[in-house]
Amino acid sequence: MGITVEEALKLPAFNGAKLVSGDEGKSNIIKYIDVTEVPDMENWVKEGEMLLTTYFAIKNDIKAQENLIIKLANVKAAALCIKPGRFIDRIPEKLITIAKKLNFPIIELPLEVPYVNIISQVLSHILSKKVSDLETVNKIHNSLTDIVLQGKGIQSICSKLCDLTGYPIAIFSSNNRMIAFSDKQEKIHHLVSQSQLIKEFERCNRRCNRTGLSSTEILEIQGKRFIVTSIIVEKEIYGFLVMFGYGSLADELNIKALEQGAIIVALEFLKGKNIQEIKKRIMKDLVNDLLEGNSSNPDVLKERGRYFDWNLEEGRQVIIVNVEKFNTYYKEEKQNLKNIQEFKNIFLDRVKITIRKVDSKAIVTDKNNRVVVIINIPTGYKKSLNSLYLYTKGIASNIQQEVTLNFNGMKVNIGIGRYYEGIENLPKSYKEALEAIYLGKKIVGSGKVIHFNDLGIYKLLLDISDKNQLKDFALNHLHALIKQDEQHGTELMATLETYLRNDKKIYKTANELFIHRNTVRYRIKKISDILGVDMGNSEILFNIYFSYKALEVLNFLNE
Repeated sequence: MGITVEEALKLPAFNGAKLVSGDEGKSNIIKYIDVTEVPDMENWVKEGEMLLTTYFAIKNDIKAQENLIIKLANVKAAALCIKPGRFIDRIPEKLITIAKKLNFPIIELPLEVPYVNIISQVLSHILSKKVSDLETVNKIHNSLTDIVLQGKGIQSICSKLCDLTGYPIAIFSSNNRMIAFSDKQEKIHHLVSQSQLIKEFERCNRRCNRTGLSSTEILEIQGKRFIVTSIIVEKEIYGFLVMFGYGSLADELNIKALEQGAIIVALEFLKGKNIQEIKKRIMKDLVNDLLEGNSSNPDVLKERGRYFDWNLEEGRQVIIVNVEKFNTYYKEEKQNLKNIQEFKNIFLDRVKITIRKVDSKAIVTDKNNRVVVIINIPTGYKKSLNSLYLYTKGIASNIQQEVTLNFNGMKVNIGIGRYYEGIENLPKSYKEALEAIYLGKKIVGSGKVIHFNDLGIYKLLLDISDKNQLKDFALNHLHALIKQDEQHGTELMATLETYLRNDKKIYKTANELFIHRNTVRYRIKKISDILGVDMGNSEILFNIYFSYKALEVLNFLNE
């Protein structure tokens, strides 16, 4: 804050003074004033400083006099006041010419004017201006705060700033989308190139990311001047406040108004962020209750769903997207992001975009490091189980394709539960989707889309309600073989499973286990002896194979 050269020249102390050059520099701001009579005076000058001198130290050095003008202009000093008549007869014409080219003000002072009068009056005026400006800034802050307290939002803040400054005002989000404008939005295209503006935002972004502090820039694009102030919330850029136009360097109050506006908008963004976080937490609690069956009253869940505009009257189906070794992938591929949660949010948003192309009302959230999708099923696809199967498989395959396209090297397993009528059955679909992921990985390997119906015999085993009875059946057939492996370190259980899966083909079993065919024959004979069964009896082999699969399912459920 300070006064302009033009304002200073109107003070009584400057009676008889003449502005001999730099008429266009009359708008320069005087922040400080000093007397200097040393040969290297330019080394001590600050931006916005007015210097008073008789040129005593360099009275005989014309080159030094010329260099002083150039250096003062370069450091953006406010003006140079020269008092001729004692050490120099007059201000050299060449100095005036140089100053005019640089638009730098040179003021010729009458010999009889004491420096103390000039200094005291200029400093007094600067101080008065600062007090006045602080009062004005306080009024601006209060008027903007009143808008927030009245709950009018950022559009009203934008319009108020326009009234205060007299220039069009716009607010942009951190992704360069205009979210408020004091006039009709199409007018922005007549004010400045938006692509050029985005480049300036990116430059401000880099600087603010280094410092974590807000910054204000006076810029010129296409011959038009405007101001950009960054909006910082918790040391992160949330957007930019832009004033399209700028009168002069003396127009500091507009900058202050814009900076106050950025603070108030930041508070609005913070309020919105907190509301969104609370809303997100409530939504997660509701999704958790839907999937875990934590409420005995479906009507209560439906009522809570209406808050998010969810229609929970109709049946739904669950899809789960599980990233293999998520933390490892993040460390290897995404180290440029601030934290793993930011990466999780990016991944979640990508799944949301993909899903909502086909189901705008789908519920998509993260749960236990997985993305859970609760989808609606169009009426036409409910007519047959095959239609349902193909529809949900297609959606899941689209998710997998998008992940592959946008996340290089990421491997995801996607599980699909079955469709059920009534939200009280959603926990079943969720449980099936989880089972499809983990058992599907055992059946067909990782990085696949597995519907619960793809699980075959595993699906049948999971549907058996009495798991203790299933365990007793399995151990009755295989306990002796399990005990043999545990006590002697043999691999008879693995050999048996491979042998049965390969349709009792000795050579296929040997190739898969990397052992000799005679070794396979020896092991099969030993298995037959331990279990006391005829390995040629198909019914016995079916019971053994069924028991093996039952133990796999039971181990999965225990995990």
